[in-house]
Amino acid sequence: KRREVRFDEALQTATDYSIEVQNPPLDANDPDEWKAFFEQFGGHCTVVTIASHCTVVTIALDNEALIRALLERRTLMRQIEYALKPGVHFDPNNLPEMAKQCIPVASWKKMLLFKKDGNQMYARILELENIAREWTKKEVLVSNVFVSLETEAAQRAALEALGIPLVELWRGAPNMPKEHKFRGEVILSTREPAEPSTIRWQDLDVSFTKTVVQTTISYIVTFGFIILGVFAIYFAGLRSSLASALTIKIISIVTPLVATQINNRFETRSTEGGRQASLYIKMTLIRWVHSAITTAIILPFDDTVEEMQGLIHTVYAIFITEMVTSPIIAILDISSTVKKHYFAPRAPDQKRMNVNFQGTFYEMSERYTDMTKIIFLTLFYADIWPIGFFFAAVTLVIHYWSDKFRLLRSWARAPEIGSEIAEFSRVYFFSACLVAYAVMQSYRYAGYPFDNVCDAGTPVGGTYVGNYTASTWHGVNITVTIDSNDTNHFFCSQDMMRYRNPRVYPPTSNKQPAGFEWMSSDQADAAGLLGWGSVGVLAVVVLVYFKGFFMSVVRILFIDSYQSSGKEGNEDFTQVRDIQAYVPQVSHPSLQYPVVASEIDDFPSRFIGWHDPAYPHPHPRHSLIDDLPDLDEHNRGVPIFSTVKYYEPPAKE
Repeated sequence: KRREVRFDEALQTATDYSIEVQNPPLDANDPDEWKAFFEQFGGHCTVVTIASHCTVVTIALDNEALIRALLERRTLMRQIEYALKPGVHFDPNNLPEMAKQCIPVASWKKMLLFKKDGNQMYARILELENIAREWTKKEVLVSNVFVSLETEAAQRAALEALGIPLVELWRGAPNMPKEHKFRGEVILSTREPAEPSTIRWQDLDVSFTKTVVQTTISYIVTFGFIILGVFAIYFAGLRSSLASALTIKIISIVTPLVATQINNRFETRSTEGGRQASLYIKMTLIRWVHSAITTAIILPFDDTVEEMQGLIHTVYAIFITEMVTSPIIAILDISSTVKKHYFAPRAPDQKRMNVNFQGTFYEMSERYTDMTKIIFLTLFYADIWPIGFFFAAVTLVIHYWSDKFRLLRSWARAPEIGSEIAEFSRVYFFSACLVAYAVMQSYRYAGYPFDNVCDAGTPVGGTYVGNYTASTWHGVNITVTIDSNDTNHFFCSQDMMRYRNPRVYPPTSNKQPAGFEWMSSDQADAAGLLGWGSVGVLAVVVLVYFKGFFMSVVRILFIDSYQSSGKEGNEDFTQVRDIQAYVPQVSHPSLQYPVVASEIDDFPSRFIGWHDPAYPHPHPRHSLIDDLPDLDEHNRGVPIFSTVKYYEPPAKE
């Protein structure tokens, strides 16, 4: 946590100067009014961003449908341009003819890859244009307001003045000065916003109910994928440990694709940080269950220390695949390599060639889960395979250098997502690993020697003396020799984790069934220490979680909602190099640069966050508003897009 604060102090970004208003009056669409309100807290108001949404019947919706329609229209036009026959120049004003000049799409591509031909893309463009024009008939209201002040001190003063406990808000904030209420009556809900590059403007205004429903559906689908993976690992394990390990690795490779599709189809998040945190949870669940937990469940208990087909050999195979196959696949970066060295030289023009050099898009959540999976796997099996710590160290070093190579050489630039994933990992991941380590160690120590056999203490009869051939469940024939000095043994389940009626926790010696004891006195003492020790670890973690939750509730209810961290920066907003303002814009993999969803004719281009050397700002190529002339004309009279206004700060004396 202290390191996060130091990093934040070392780098000044827009979030250090900005305030997000989450409940503005629906008709408060005048930037000058917001400027006058926030300048009462000191400093100069530099940038005001007003995001709009519409109301249909009684449900408030933002203009995400409009932005998505125009973005899809833009991407389809780009696809038509890229699908033109050689020598045909793209004319955006003659789309019917452009659609006819597209290269025909093979039937198998339409069926398997869902490719569209030129006429199909043009028909979809017409549908999207009709959807966009419908927005000119709707009443557009305000949903969010972003205000960037010139100094960090002014931002903190405003947040401290406007941040009130929830109890006070319910009471109408009788002690709040009238001038701190917008228009003298509206109590604003404010917070420090996420970074501009992480705002998902097409999903900005999502209700709590909709979020809960979407999240529930996405996790149901996620658990369904987990169950399918468990069955795949089980049937692969019937063949060999290597087959099981390779299956786990294949599932691990496709997990980011599956989790991303689940998120894209079933969830909408207002920030990239929230989206990455959601992906992180899903991928962590999938990879932890498949890499560690499933292996322990599907293999028979008495195969825990089996030499060739047992649990230890399977864990060893998993580590080898993580250590070798992951870095090789990562460094090869097959898709990016093919694009750069095959498709790019054969591109018909510079524009299409540049798209092939964008780099590989990566998810920060996927990189986190790749590391945490190795740590969790190590701690989960540390008691029976302690050399796993060495394997984990080597694997993490190899992953570090391969990721560093890709970050500097092949990955595309990722948005600044903030500390959401780091905080979640610090608070929940490491404590979960610690609990898993303590609990699994107590169960496995109690289950030693993992053979489900108890000594009856009586000598074997002469009938059983001799040599026998037995077959293991793996189908391996072994020779068994019984001597007259051997004693009788009988089956007794040593796997306390699978005990039912009653369940057993902590796994101590007094939980052994009467007449089926297998622990020695030393093992019984150690099992008691480890069992109750795991209870202590679990209790501490639960108390820490409860304390954090309780303090969060108390702070929200009875303490100011804003608490500053770190020291104030000395630079003004306009003095920070490469700072980005809250300009609504959306990106797509097929577009080399983002497209802006607001009017930016009079806005300084250095605050937009990127620069296209081929087209100076402002340029219709970068604006969704200019895609349809009638939308642009309507927006100038009755705004249906977000408004961004820049105020030049006064000269310092």
